[in-house]
Amino acid sequence: MVNKNIKIKIRKMLKNVVVMTIILSISMSNFINIVNAVIYTNLPVSQTRYAATDNSSVFPDSYKQYIKNLKASHPNWTFKAVYTGLDWTESVRQESYEVKTGISLVPDSYSSNWKKDWVNNYVDGTFVIASKKAVAYTLDPRNYLNDTGIFQFEALDFNNETSTTSTIDKVLLGTTMSSYPTQYKRSGTWVTLENGLTWAQIIINSAKNAGGSGISSVFLASRMKQETSLEIVNNESINGSSITCPGVYNFFNIGSVPNSDGQGSVTNGLAYASSKGWTTPAASINAGATVLWSSYIKWGQNTIYFQKFDVNNPPKDVNNLSLGGIATLLYGSQYMTNILAPTTESKITYNAYSKASMLESNFVFYVPVYDNMPSSVSPHPDSDITESSITGTDIIYLDDTTDTGVNDVFYIRSSPEKIGINPSEAGNNIISTIIERQEGAENRTKFTRTEIGTNGWDKIRLNDGTAGYVSQTYVKDYNYTHVTGVTLSTSTAALKLNETITLTANISPTNAYIKNLTWNSSNSSIASVDSNGKVIALTLGTANITATTLDGSKVATCAVAVDKTLASSISSNSEYPLVIGNYLQLAPTILPSTTTDASYNISVADTSIATVENGKVKGLKAGNTIVTLTTKDGSNKSCTFTLKVTETVSTTSNLIVDNMGIITKVALGTTASAIKGNITTNYTEKLINSSGTVLADTDKVGTGTKVQILNGTTVLQEYTIVIYGDINGDAKVTSSDYVLIKNYIMNNKTTLNNIQAMGADFNIDGKVTSSDYVLIKNYIMQN
Repeated sequence: MVNKNIKIKIRKMLKNVVVMTIILSISMSNFINIVNAVIYTNLPVSQTRYAATDNSSVFPDSYKQYIKNLKASHPNWTFKAVYTGLDWTESVRQESYEVKTGISLVPDSYSSNWKKDWVNNYVDGTFVIASKKAVAYTLDPRNYLNDTGIFQFEALDFNNETSTTSTIDKVLLGTTMSSYPTQYKRSGTWVTLENGLTWAQIIINSAKNAGGSGISSVFLASRMKQETSLEIVNNESINGSSITCPGVYNFFNIGSVPNSDGQGSVTNGLAYASSKGWTTPAASINAGATVLWSSYIKWGQNTIYFQKFDVNNPPKDVNNLSLGGIATLLYGSQYMTNILAPTTESKITYNAYSKASMLESNFVFYVPVYDNMPSSVSPHPDSDITESSITGTDIIYLDDTTDTGVNDVFYIRSSPEKIGINPSEAGNNIISTIIERQEGAENRTKFTRTEIGTNGWDKIRLNDGTAGYVSQTYVKDYNYTHVTGVTLSTSTAALKLNETITLTANISPTNAYIKNLTWNSSNSSIASVDSNGKVIALTLGTANITATTLDGSKVATCAVAVDKTLASSISSNSEYPLVIGNYLQLAPTILPSTTTDASYNISVADTSIATVENGKVKGLKAGNTIVTLTTKDGSNKSCTFTLKVTETVSTTSNLIVDNMGIITKVALGTTASAIKGNITTNYTEKLINSSGTVLADTDKVGTGTKVQILNGTTVLQEYTIVIYGDINGDAKVTSSDYVLIKNYIMNNKTTLNNIQAMGADFNIDGKVTSSDYVLIKNYIMQN
């Protein structure tokens, strides 16, 4: 979902524009109409200003608590406010279909609330035009000021601290690129990556060398994952097996613009990649990194958010702000059209940092702020906040008092004037006809008056939401029963994270005519509330949930306290084996599963035997020591286990083992138990015969039996047994072995594998000859 070609062309055409108004208006007018963008050649200094510090006080009030919460949880993080100087409402309009049809899209799998006119208006493959409500939700930075969403505002500069192969491998985890860390496909054949590098190393090198100072390697890997899922086996853009462009790679879908029928994105992207000579993965990734820097990051689009929503205009010179900003184009220069892409990429980034235990690194976040933003955050498109059919407290009905006892007929009009004398006349503007058959206010249809006119017409809202006008001659005020008070089902509530409670509002008196009310949270980042009074605990802290009646503005409040769920226990295996130099990745069980903070400290009793590095235990020398795990959340729950560190995975005694792991000269009739008894290890042993059957301790071993040393399901070491004379691996020397060696000799040694051939060497002279055949034959005959 990219829109890169237009953007790159515009950047090149506009980057040196200063004062060429007449030339620009002539040469660029048609081009600008294509992208429906806004051109800025000399923005005032106030259009963009960075906050000098990361103190939450530099943010607007509606941002402050979010920033305070994040700063409290992550002291090493720095938050900078970017005041865009752009009007909020205008920004939503610019980023929606109202200005450009395909500027903001969503997958067609999303609910109708995310889509323009609640239907699938396809633009590119399975992507459809997004609704303005969806645009506002994803554009509003306050919706993403949490641990995961914040990473769409992360500065995209190269960071040595996070640019490690371990971190990048976490981004690649679960993809086919992770399954093949050193290979790629070219025309259906697997090929080794250039210069013996891994995917992670290529990504880091490309990120470091992009532009003047490089770009974030985690961002680069996340963008590749967002664009192609890193599916190097089946994704035609990156598997090098396209019929039209074989051996060509486009890891960032650059130039992947659909045709007029909405199809052909991949083919067009590969054609573009072919024209640029991207015939290796490294060439494509290097080029993508350069494009990201030179066409986006260089121009102030230095976060994932700014690459979707082009609203940043950083100053040309922070020491001389009178020079203005560097932007020549806002709203139109955007890498992607999918409004959910920043959220997806931020989750990929967060997960990589989390798995690499790097969340407390020194990150910098640039958080945008718009002018005239609403005080509350933009609601989720699927929220059930709907406009009531009654939107005010000025309730009226209609009555023709010039007569009684007859039907009254009233016409609701689309404008405050009559067109034509009778409803049947052509050109009349009647939108609804109301017929009242009974006298008395209680028997009449009620309406909400939204405007008292000065020209003889009042504006009203019908119960179906339609707005119309009626003659003031017939308007009568309805003297209804007003609200005198409201209470909630509880005035206090204590919740754990992610817990919910639904508050019930009781309005007095019970026969009040207008019972509509609104719900509000004093801090929606801690506890949010929907239009039904459902409260969700989001972060630790306190918030007041308030219900306010539409009629009379009566108020009731519930004080909500959100506290963390402490661990009740932590447990692990009673002992773990470990080889010197290796790391032990722990996965203790912490209960309950809803524990807020599931982190723990690790301490080793004898630090000469083992040490702790980046949350893992490393073996230093042979020996046993006690390791203690203690929860960090204040519950102080702990458990211990015995760590057994050895020099090797296993050692053997009374067995002859060559340097290839072949156990030879094992006597016929030897049991699996006997083999295990001659192998010393802290890990699990398993014997599997040549037919693939796992042997019990009393079973006999034969040629081809494998002895596996396991850590869980991971094979750490493997031996293979050879018994001279037992060729077929059935733990016996029989006529079947006689036939095999006979055929082997007669058929030019083509019927036995290497292990079987070793078993056929009955006289142990390193060859399989007729002498072995005779010895096996005699052995069978004597037995």
